[in-house]
Amino acid sequence: MAYDKRTRPPNPRQLGLHIRGTFFLCPDLPGKPCGLYVFQGVLPGRGNIPGYAKKDRQIRRWVRPADPKTPAQLFRRNLFRTAVIMWWEMSPAERASWYTKGRSDHKSGLNAWLSYALKGGISV
Repeated sequence: MAYDKRTRPPNPRQLGLHIRGTFFLCPDLPGKPCGLYVFQGVLPGRGNIPGYAKKDRQIRRWVRPADPKTPAQLFRRNLFRTAVIMWWEMSPAERASWYTKGRSDHKSGLNAWLSYALKGGISV
């Protein structure tokens, strides 16, 4: 029986390796110098690794994220920090009520609380 690539049964001796993360390497791809690279999962068909059948992996240069420390960004970070501290200082009954509120939105109690707090529910 003949199989094509999509219906061929897997080779039991074939090793599949799914790598995600940041690595230092010297790729064999044209125009890609040695350095830090990120392997990440992407939507099917959006990948950029030649010869990878499913095209759901991407390799890109790692870049240091920008951290401009603007007043708005610092305010938001402080608000987030305060909300997390307030969460851990809540009584178990208060947390249980947030777990109940979050369940209706398919969120954890912590995520429901943070959503409320970051939308202006608390003041710093």
